[in-house]
Amino acid sequence: MRSRSVIAGDELQEDFDRLAAGWRAEYEPEGQAGESLIERVILGDWFLRRAERVCMEAEAELAAVHPLDWTEEQHKQMQLYSRYKTTAERSFYRAFYAVRGLRKDKLKEELDIARVRKQMEQCAREILKEAGEEAKIQSKSTSKTKGAIEARLGHAQLQASQGAVVREAKKEIRVGRGPVRACRAGGSPGDAQGT
Repeated sequence: MRSRSVIAGDELQEDFDRLAAGWRAEYEPEGQAGESLIERVILGDWFLRRAERVCMEAEAELAAVHPLDWTEEQHKQMQLYSRYKTTAERSFYRAFYAVRGLRKDKLKEELDIARVRKQMEQCAREILKEAGEEAKIQSKSTSKTKGAIEARLGHAQLQASQGAVVREAKKEIRVGRGPVRACRAGGSPGDAQGT
């Protein structure tokens, strides 16, 4: 911003710089739109202060004379200063409301982003929760299946071992050994092998 071109009369550059720094600290403009609007606010505020000062100085000069006793020229001069002040006010407030609108839009956008992020996190938690429950169900199902498989395997092993005993007994019967005698006496085929 070319601040030297806005300094007039007895105005000080330090005052303008302090005003500009205050507005920039307050609104922290981002991007071209924010920067452009904050410059308009700064200039609008500066020109409004100038217009108010000029208007007050003119009123102070005319304070000694009652308004009904003012000349035509004095009335025109006060009307001119009043219009100048009104124009500066309108310009300032137009820029000020534009900066506030931009700020509100950015805040709304940030809130929308935060809301969407929160919804996504909630959705992710629900998905993880459902996945965890499904894994538990599958784990239970797997453990039930595993238990059933182990039971079947145990039964098959038992049948196999019984089958082996039966085959062994049949073999011994064919050979003509005495396991049949041991079984008839209430023992097991293995008991007869020792005899």
